Amino acid sequence: MRFNRSNIVLLIFFISSSVLFSQVGPEEALKYLESGNARFLSGQFSKKDLLGEVKNLQNGQSPYAVILACSDSRVPPELVFDESLGKLFIVRLAGNVATPEAIGSIEYAVEHLHSQLIVVLGHSKCGAVTAAVNGGHTTPNIEKLIHYIEPAVNEAKSMGDIADMVQLCVDLNVKHQIKHLTEKSPLLEEKVASGALLIVGGVYDLATGQMKSVQ
Repeated sequence: MRFNRSNIVLLIFFISSSVLFSQVGPEEALKYLESGNARFLSGQFSKKDLLGEVKNLQNGQSPYAVILACSDSRVPPELVFDESLGKLFIVRLAGNVATPEAIGSIEYAVEHLHSQLIVVLGHSKCGAVTAAVNGGHTTPNIEKLIHYIEPAVNEAKSMGDIADMVQLCVDLNVKHQIKHLTEKSPLLEEKVASGALLIVGGVYDLATGQMKSVQ
């Protein structure tokens, strides 16, 4: 079979697109994140060609995981998972809360970018969770964020005296946000039910840099 110039261009485009947009299954994606956090903890970071990735990604992206994370400056997902450009689709809000805007962003990544793993990532000593636990006056906009955390706080307080109420609420908040994602998104609910999507929870420890899973 003879290839003219047009055939060659189309072949190159097909090969590059298949690599760029290749899907990663949810279990494999989770292993990537776990391995990345292990490298972060060991200080043995993977080699990255950021400028090269800028050029390769200019026409598309194929993030293998979606991270719903807190806005806290101490928990940048790309760093704690030792990842580079185009690998993680990150939505960040104080308290890692699943607002309608956050859910819409996540739906885009799942439906159009074909990400098959969502991680709701909380962290120890979360300021938003602490504010929800302590109560008191806040601005109207902060109050809207705290509203999403209150179910976790109410559940924790119903358990009686807890030594570290904030940490318990951090864990419970991750679980509540996972539940909220499927309750408020028929798209995500359907994909989870079919096995096409996995949603898991994790909590990043500010003292150690390690992410633990939340069941």
